Amino acid sequence: MADLGLLKGNKFLQFLEFFLKGVKIEQLKIPFKAATTDILTGETVYLGKGNLATAIRASISIPLVLAPVTIDGKKLVDGGNSTPVPAKMAYQMGADLVIGVNLYGNIFPLTAAIEGKMKLTTREVFRLSYQMLLNRMAVENLDDADIALNPKIPEGKFSLFKNFVKEKGIVSCGEEAMDAKIGLLRQMMGD
Repeated sequence: MADLGLLKGNKFLQFLEFFLKGVKIEQLKIPFKAATTDILTGETVYLGKGNLATAIRASISIPLVLAPVTIDGKKLVDGGNSTPVPAKMAYQMGADLVIGVNLYGNIFPLTAAIEGKMKLTTREVFRLSYQMLLNRMAVENLDDADIALNPKIPEGKFSLFKNFVKEKGIVSCGEEAMDAKIGLLRQMMGD
């Protein structure tokens, strides 16, 4: 499977194992399921038991970047490929209120490219095509959430490996999106 991604992911799995110290999903105090996608069937597979580190590693296996993880004979990749916002599963697990987050909702329109300030490359066209599909699925999934968040991530800042907290990173974009809905959240919680 190592040749199925740019990275094998072994060192990341070792880091998770070290950090999580062999914790099993069943041992968690808060119910948890890792959303993954079986790359051979397209089916969403929720991992609700077994090694937490392995489940996390499978759930972040972005195709072409990290090699899939084989669990119970299934080749698993990032759950966002089939269900970017797993709101229905959260309800099935007993959630009373679900906040769904679409990380792709404010990527389009790509005004920098429209205005000629950004050159499209083959890599960009591939990335945008992938994110367009994820956005469409996430929009459908958000219909199942009580509160839908669409963080305004600045163009060119959406990166899996950088700008997560620096500058106006993805975390602060999420905080701003939640701040805009905090009144609705309080109302729904009866405050």
